[in-house]
Amino acid sequence: ATVREQQGHPVWGSYAQRLLNPEEELWRNPSNGGHDDKAHPPIHPTKFSEGESNWTLDHKRLYELVVRHFLACVSQPALGAGTTVDIDIAGEKFSASGLMIIVKNYLEIYKYESWGGSTIPTFIPGQQSESWSLLVMVNGKNGSSVTLIHIVESTIH
Repeated sequence: ATVREQQGHPVWGSYAQRLLNPEEELWRNPSNGGHDDKAHPPIHPTKFSEGESNWTLDHKRLYELVVRHFLACVSQPALGAGTTVDIDIAGEKFSASGLMIIVKNYLEIYKYESWGGSTIPTFIPGQQSESWSLLVMVNGKNGSSVTLIHIVESTIH
């Protein structure tokens, strides 16, 4: 009933509709968690609101946080694949890590968490290449500025 009430909201209503659609396979029963302090049930929206006229911006933001958190708790987890690549270029060792989000699921509604990061090209273990390019970040004094230098293999011969 709580999710159904949220279907009318102009911002997250469409997500609530998808959540209740079995074909979307987005719904999951919330986990019980590891601890129960017996103090109160999990925080959840007690009624639907598009923001009452007397609410301050902070009230609206708090209500949005509660609703988004609740909807995320009854959503499937996000799925991602992490990759780490170790590169040896003429004896110099480099390492790069990246994350590819396969399915966002709860991340679609819970904007307070992000799996943002870097993406890297697809590599095959043991792959060797004669052609390459490298983007190097150089920190300035005290980390105050960052300079990006794009080095291409053909420019250093």
